[in-house]
Amino acid sequence: MIKKPDKIHYSYKINDKTCKDCKNVFIFEEFDSENSYFCVAVDKSKRPSCGSVFMGEYNPNVDQLKEYNNFLLWSKDREVDINGCCDLFKPKNKITDKKVN
Repeated sequence: MIKKPDKIHYSYKINDKTCKDCKNVFIFEEFDSENSYFCVAVDKSKRPSCGSVFMGEYNPNVDQLKEYNNFLLWSKDREVDINGCCDLFKPKNKITDKKVN
């Protein structure tokens, strides 16, 4: 289990609503690895490209090591557990109470 990073919101907890369903979570996906989850609500900084081929963020015209290091710096203290959640949770798909006829 991943321990709570220092920068994540104080209300972060495990096994409640899930980070994987939150608008504030960036899900890193690649062909040869498991998904990783990162909270973007930590601060207002823009997420740098992760360089993922699977996600279409690979750019052969940039320095791959520099790009990866930028992503690692951004992702430090942002990784969250797939089953975690905090008070900043925002569902990806808003559920409405509209009646269907």
